[in-house]
Amino acid sequence: MSVPCPAAPWVLVSTRAHLAAAAIACREAGCPLVAATPPGAVAWLGPGWLPALVEAVSPPAQLYPLADCASAAGFALTSLTLGIGVVVPEVPTAGQRRLAAIAAPLGLPVLDTRQSAHDLAGLDDPLAACRALLLPLASA
Repeated sequence: MSVPCPAAPWVLVSTRAHLAAAAIACREAGCPLVAATPPGAVAWLGPGWLPALVEAVSPPAQLYPLADCASAAGFALTSLTLGIGVVVPEVPTAGQRRLAAIAAPLGLPVLDTRQSAHDLAGLDDPLAACRALLLPLASA
């Protein structure tokens, strides 16, 4: 399964400020955006981290949060039960299929590949970066 808008650009979020910037830019542009954790980040942040940020930030419906669980199928399952789609490129195919079967009735994606993403870490102005990413899409 893919995210509801496969053409949406991706950003990597590693702080609440990153997710807030993505949400603001997404709301302003009215364009979809995928906000994913860095590769494998759920292993050190825990599966509850991204859902807590989403709850705190209240992003618009066209912002799609994804937890990159790498090979951690258990963390992926927990993320799904917390309402967050997952990226599991290192989980064996059979495990990906099981996760997808669980995610389908929830309307959540289980992705087997990471997309190219704009990393917001280390940027002085993540909001400006998100706006620049979405501006061409908003004018199209």
